[in-house]
Amino acid sequence: MRLLTAVLALSLPAFAVPSAKDMAMLSCRAYANGCARFMGHPAGWTVVSTSPRSSGLEALAARNENGELAVVYAGTDAKDPLDIAADKALVKIATLPGRSGVYRKAEAEARGGGWKANPKSTHYTYQVLAVKLWKAEQFLGEARKAAGSPKVVMLGGHSLGGLIAKVTAARQRLPAHVFNPAPAGRWLAKNPKATVVVHRRASDAVSTLATHFGQICQYPDKSADPKQIHGILAFAKDLLGGLKPDRCKD
Repeated sequence: MRLLTAVLALSLPAFAVPSAKDMAMLSCRAYANGCARFMGHPAGWTVVSTSPRSSGLEALAARNENGELAVVYAGTDAKDPLDIAADKALVKIATLPGRSGVYRKAEAEARGGGWKANPKSTHYTYQVLAVKLWKAEQFLGEARKAAGSPKVVMLGGHSLGGLIAKVTAARQRLPAHVFNPAPAGRWLAKNPKATVVVHRRASDAVSTLATHFGQICQYPDKSADPKQIHGILAFAKDLLGGLKPDRCKD
């Protein structure tokens, strides 16, 4: 943790950055029709922009009284076929060899098609993931404009949204707090230079599927229910209740 603090001190202005607690609450709030119904906004934060799930990427941006901007991405909705397609690509990326070349080809195809995924393509699921990552960067740009001139920009998200936040942070060289994120290799991030903190439960099935880049902070499960272990609502509530990681390592 001392290393992370030193890096942040070197790369960010010398005033408080959004805390892990705030980012967890906002990551919960990103799920407009789910977690947001049970979790309020952290004190001092105001929403400046949103992206509905119908757009292909559910996200939220909020600014606080210190001029800091948080951009957070929602994770998988089990009823959303695009989310399921992206998840299928991520599982293959995490568990099968040689997927980096497949993804890069699919990304080029999606770019050439105007950032649209072709359902008839054999690379469709990878194209869906590529489009989501592209939309994440577009939303980030829109959020920055909506927030004026933010002093700090911090990214966040949970599960699939955590993966999207990690990769976007690395590509844009921004800091991020992500919670039980899907794993992402360095090749997907393209030269990661961001200060990313991965907050994950010890027995979470998603975030422990493969390796991560960034600092990993592991927390006790606090439940035997896999849904509670993975869910952002329980994670945010536990952090607000004083939950501390068992360990953090780079």
